Amino acid sequence: AMSRALLGQEIDIHTGGEDLASIHHNNEIAQSEAASGRTFVHYWMHNAFLNLEGEKISKSLGNVVYVSDIIAKGYHPLALRYFYLQAHYRTPLSFSWDALASARSGLAHLWTIARRIGEESDRTAEHSEARERFRAVLRDDLATPHALGVLWESLRSEDYTPEEKWGLIEDADADLGLMLIDPPDTGEQENLMPEIIEMCLRRDSARSSGDFTTADRIRQELENSGYRVEDGPEGTVLTKK
Repeated sequence: AMSRALLGQEIDIHTGGEDLASIHHNNEIAQSEAASGRTFVHYWMHNAFLNLEGEKISKSLGNVVYVSDIIAKGYHPLALRYFYLQAHYRTPLSFSWDALASARSGLAHLWTIARRIGEESDRTAEHSEARERFRAVLRDDLATPHALGVLWESLRSEDYTPEEKWGLIEDADADLGLMLIDPPDTGEQENLMPEIIEMCLRRDSARSSGDFTTADRIRQELENSGYRVEDGPEGTVLTKK
């Protein structure tokens, strides 16, 4: 009754948890289509559960983590969003503070790169094939992990100009909402000196091309400069020793 009153007799997209697909949503289809004689929903998008220590997070179980808890532990709320985007919505996701810390490092690295590209491009956007690929994977059932992969691969690539990369950043910011255009100052990895950032990018490029000798050499240089080096899914992650 509510959906028909607000949205009409047909709905383009209906979302819900995967536990609702077998009974509740089938009931909705039966009731609505019997009443209207028309297709009720054109696209169903069922999300998998978010788990904590092997159990579904739910109020009934009392194992809920609130955004206020995230902030109280010193995390920027967008680190949680980035954590979610790393998994497809149909794939179960396990929350842990270690996983959130890894997501925070990855996002801080991305903010660092976005800020540098903004300076190099003078915040001027140009079209590129990378922007088309980014849109295409998002249109394929909201494949956010693949979209992040295209973003990281393209921003590290030497095949695109700073202006083309900035255009991709604008698209990614509009779709993913990660404050890439105006990154917040969290005092983390985005405050690295330009030469350290450049070393990280050269190391990531070497690892991607299989030149592990060069990657190991740059790793040693970074460690000699006072950083602890980790290999995250998005590239080199640094923390001060």
